[in-house]
Amino acid sequence: MQDTAFLNRRHKLYSKYINQVKTYKACYLDEDFITDKTLPKFSKEFSKDYESRLDRAIHINIFYELVNIPFKAIFSEKLAIKREFKGRAKKLNDYIDNIDGSGTHINKIMTQLGIRALVGKQSYAYISKPDPEKQAIITPLWFDRVINWQIGSAGFFNWVCIENENYFQETPKSNPEAQKELLVMTAEYWERWNIEKKAVIEGDSNSSGLVPLIRFVITDEDDDGIGDGWGKKLVKFDKEILNTVSLYQQELYLNLFNILSMKTHGKKPHEVVKILSEHNILLYDGDTPPTWIAPNTETLDKKLEYAKWIIDMARYVAGFKGKEEMVQRAQSGIAKLFDYINTSETISNLSTGFENIEPQIWYIFAIYEGLIAPDTDYNDFKNDCLIIYPKNYDVLNLDKELENLYTYIESSIVNPRAQSIAQELITKIQLGAYLTDDELKEIKEDFDRKVEVQDNSQQTENYNPDEYENVNTETREPDKTED
Repeated sequence: MQDTAFLNRRHKLYSKYINQVKTYKACYLDEDFITDKTLPKFSKEFSKDYESRLDRAIHINIFYELVNIPFKAIFSEKLAIKREFKGRAKKLNDYIDNIDGSGTHINKIMTQLGIRALVGKQSYAYISKPDPEKQAIITPLWFDRVINWQIGSAGFFNWVCIENENYFQETPKSNPEAQKELLVMTAEYWERWNIEKKAVIEGDSNSSGLVPLIRFVITDEDDDGIGDGWGKKLVKFDKEILNTVSLYQQELYLNLFNILSMKTHGKKPHEVVKILSEHNILLYDGDTPPTWIAPNTETLDKKLEYAKWIIDMARYVAGFKGKEEMVQRAQSGIAKLFDYINTSETISNLSTGFENIEPQIWYIFAIYEGLIAPDTDYNDFKNDCLIIYPKNYDVLNLDKELENLYTYIESSIVNPRAQSIAQELITKIQLGAYLTDDELKEIKEDFDRKVEVQDNSQQTENYNPDEYENVNTETREPDKTED
């Protein structure tokens, strides 16, 4: 019986970095990034309060924005990438605009490879030709797809194990089934295995004589054979701003009603207080009309300012220079630890990575398309390829690309004026049954004065107070909270 232990075997470097890469990938794709690890529970926070805060959490995806910026520059229509093929490689000129037989430009494939490498330490280009009658296909892969490997002396792989998951549904009425598969490929043969059944699905000899997988590494500062990417140094900022904004939301949530002082009309305090909350209302029996006592918003302002500072720091760490006033503001404290790299130089380093990797992709592609023999020396083939990426990106105004980060965060957090309007509407809904018409009128006038004072210049779109004159004032029982 054949030993199948290899089906679950992982390269030691894969095992070392896979959890990190999964976090980076989740952050970039904004899929399952908000968890109890990225947004932890306070030590004395009630479980129900934490679950509510977790549910309201907003992921302002700085990582996604910063990762995409260099590729918008590298593949900008304003800058040309030079590609020329001669000799045996001359026919490759016909594939530049149609790399997959479906009209896909090579730039799109390279962008996908670059994003995967910048996010998840390194990426892979897998070249295949499933249909002999059609041209070869280049598929960009994330780090987590290639689970085991051995690299030869020339930089190409001796063998690889690529994990995949396929879904099958035999008929429209049958249940779909997920099947985990492993593609094992060497220079001599390839096999596709069903991992669960530990059985070969199909296999054949490898006529190309090469493992058609290319590794894309931008930098490898510790020389361990795995790339670095930007995840390690940038995802921490997404975690920090996630928690900062969550604290902002929590404080805003607790202060949303401010404090309302009003007459009890002979009712017991708990008959009124239970409708709103246990800490937002003062009761009295005097003749003074109802009024709002506004809380201090200074800590809210500090949190918002800190959130913007996090975005600034993420920019600098990524290597994108900011406006001069931002640079001056950052020249103290922990900011001095950061290395401010020129934006053009940062993107130029990525361009160098593309220049190194693209000829390797074309080499295997040319073999699959029968343009060169499988035993063609790579260095000889490379002499017939001229691929030059731009190196000077100063001509592009990237500050415009960065501005949306500030707009994003400001629009994601409720402003004071909207806060007052929310107070008015909720008061009508939840206290309407307990207040007289005159008291409701006085409270509304108090709101109107506050809104005018807060910002005479601000306008709230589509807000018409008259729309809410007939709101439902049915009382509701409060949610039970933990002791």
